Amino acid sequence: MFANFRRKTVAMLASATVLAAGMLTVGAGSAGAAGVPGTTYSLKYWGYYPPTVKDWQIVDNFGNVRGEIWWSQDPSQYAPGDSIMVSDEFADGYGVSAEMDVPDYRIATTNGHNSPYTSPWKSGDLPEGHNYPFTICLCNSQEDAGIFNITVTS
Repeated sequence: MFANFRRKTVAMLASATVLAAGMLTVGAGSAGAAGVPGTTYSLKYWGYYPPTVKDWQIVDNFGNVRGEIWWSQDPSQYAPGDSIMVSDEFADGYGVSAEMDVPDYRIATTNGHNSPYTSPWKSGDLPEGHNYPFTICLCNSQEDAGIFNITVTS
């Protein structure tokens, strides 16, 4: 009788172990790089590079740079003036965009392109010495993973 109980207990534990392993496998398979629970994003000001171009980076809480944004206030050998460019180096299903609504609409985006991709400069003359808001987005067609606001000067 004890042997019969022991066999049933071992069989039940083995079934539970297989079931638990199956559940872990399904959970791990459904999580992509960008869809990892607990991932948060922040926008870090990197500085000037080259000296006439400002640089920001979208960084996740694991230290990965998910995107980069550049603003060129004045024309130089590196970039046209009053222009913005974005880059996506991380193949996670999310694109990077920078959008300005006023005084004229312009958007630089990597959406619709495979990583790595850097957008062309989006430019247009703006009145000098004014501040302009841009909305920065780390997003795909289903969700916005991170939305940030920056102000640039022309």
